[in-house]
Amino acid sequence: MLVGLFAAWVYRAQQPTTIEATIVSIDASGPVARNQKSLSKAENPRPFFRPAVPPSEPGRWSPLPSLNAPLAALYPILKARADQGDAPAACRLSAELHWCTRVQEAIDFEVSANRIKVQKRLDPDGHCSGVSASHRRQAIGYARQAALAGSLSAIEAYVGGDLMSADIEAAADYVAEYADEAPRLAEAGLQAGSRRILDRYMMATADSGGLDWFSRAVGSNLRPSRRAMIWLLAMRVSPETAPELMVPGDPNPAIRKVGFIFDLPIDSVQALNVVVADWQQMWFSEAGRAHSGQAEGTRSFAARPENEPRPDFNRDCSERYIEAPLSRPAIVWPEVRTL
Repeated sequence: MLVGLFAAWVYRAQQPTTIEATIVSIDASGPVARNQKSLSKAENPRPFFRPAVPPSEPGRWSPLPSLNAPLAALYPILKARADQGDAPAACRLSAELHWCTRVQEAIDFEVSANRIKVQKRLDPDGHCSGVSASHRRQAIGYARQAALAGSLSAIEAYVGGDLMSADIEAAADYVAEYADEAPRLAEAGLQAGSRRILDRYMMATADSGGLDWFSRAVGSNLRPSRRAMIWLLAMRVSPETAPELMVPGDPNPAIRKVGFIFDLPIDSVQALNVVVADWQQMWFSEAGRAHSGQAEGTRSFAARPENEPRPDFNRDCSERYIEAPLSRPAIVWPEVRTL
């Protein structure tokens, strides 16, 4: 089972949401386009960067507007609120813009003759009509603002790097901030019981080339003991992947397999597993989530219009907040000897 689990995460880590794909796509724009971009960058070195507005007091956040209104009508309302520090509005605006980016990507992928039919299928109510590319590329900035304000849905989206991959040109203006913030936000999200953050950590352990956005951000911090702990935690959170880990008595096949993969002695893996068992109870058990005020996330930023309806952005962006996520204590990762 562990081999299959590893293979699944390797496959997902190899999908084209990568920094390498970003570099290739930018280079493929041609010398003339690159020269034009260079002139623009000389005038404004980060034309797509938007500084995050500090969050206002949560008591000042009004209920989010209807889900049924077209985004072109909602945009000025949500933007005005987000620019005043309304974190749910920033989250909702980013999620909406990202959804419409995916709709447009799916339309552009089709041959010209099929595009109208695809547009009617993916956006039957014209929700994304009138939303320009310049509007859509603001998704990263508003997601970052909501993430820094503590929205767990926005943290999952920003850390995951999908928004960065969806707009490689705008993403280039956020590389330094992302490299600094993503690992710290990820630890805050993990301690809040986010399975999506845990999934990103798992992908990072499988991404030996460091091509995924998050993999590149955590980089050398994922030493063998940390990788082993991520695997052990994932197996506890999803015990169907390695049921033998949950059987009393050590050593067992799961412990041995993790030790083999990460070149760690059995006794070291056993010691790490004791710590991980506490983490699972504190962060991912029903009692732990109730204590932290968190719950399982939904798919506002991860949904794909090709096979899913438009999500409930309001629910995702109004719930699951972490207070001052960048100020939370870092996770203490024990270090153990290797073979």
